[in-house]
Amino acid sequence: MTEPAPTLIADIEARIEDLTDRRQRTCKAILLARAAMWLGVALLLLVFGGYILSNRLEIGVMAFSAVLGGVVFGGSSRATSEQLAAEISRLERDRREAIDALELEFVQIAPEGPRVLH
Repeated sequence: MTEPAPTLIADIEARIEDLTDRRQRTCKAILLARAAMWLGVALLLLVFGGYILSNRLEIGVMAFSAVLGGVVFGGSSRATSEQLAAEISRLERDRREAIDALELEFVQIAPEGPRVLH
């Protein structure tokens, strides 16, 4: 047995809102990953340029790790964001179809008033 259309539409709306929130968080994660990557690149440039003289090996390893971690985490977050966007698009299409399936009719509120869709 299928759900009544208003309940189905409300459930779809709630799911879209949840996925949109999750996608916003993944976008923030992508920005964080890019920041880590570029900070790592800057540190590597400082180490290889000779501007950092003490603990060069440790700082270089840390910077290289930041670059690699940023690339991997950013790529993973980007893939997740694309999957969420595809799911949101599918749910929006389902919502449109559910709304179109409703048998709505125009009702006139007053004899000369505007027509309202019910």
